[in-house]
Amino acid sequence: MRTTCPLFDDPDYVLDRRGFLSRSAALGVLAALAGSCAPPNLGPDYNLSSPVTLSLADYPDLAAVDGVARVRETDTPIALVNLGGGDYVALSLVCPHQGGQISWRGDVFQCNVHGATFADDGHWIGGQPTSAMRSYLTTYDAGAGTVTISP
Repeated sequence: MRTTCPLFDDPDYVLDRRGFLSRSAALGVLAALAGSCAPPNLGPDYNLSSPVTLSLADYPDLAAVDGVARVRETDTPIALVNLGGGDYVALSLVCPHQGGQISWRGDVFQCNVHGATFADDGHWIGGQPTSAMRSYLTTYDAGAGTVTISP
């Protein structure tokens, strides 16, 4: 069955069922791609502008492997994670999906807005599909007992 399309003024334009379904599927794919390419809702306060050096003595939660602490020396929401063996990862607590706040939930990071969950190294593991958490370069100085986080 072919019908005229009420969205167009052209009386000769007809849209059959197959054309409607293929156009609808194409629009769905385009909408999904547009949503996945949208940048997160990051403002200027969420960008680390200069390196920050942390004394590990000020963060007792980082003494244990898998310890997590919220960095206090910057307005940028960052968590520092002790991965063991002198390896630390600094992760943005701004969700890459749509800029929501991410919190530590005891064994995973979770977006408070849409429920995306992330492992302690920042990779996505469940909930709202998205990319990994943004990470920052870290440098551990065992002699000084410090970790420097760089943009």
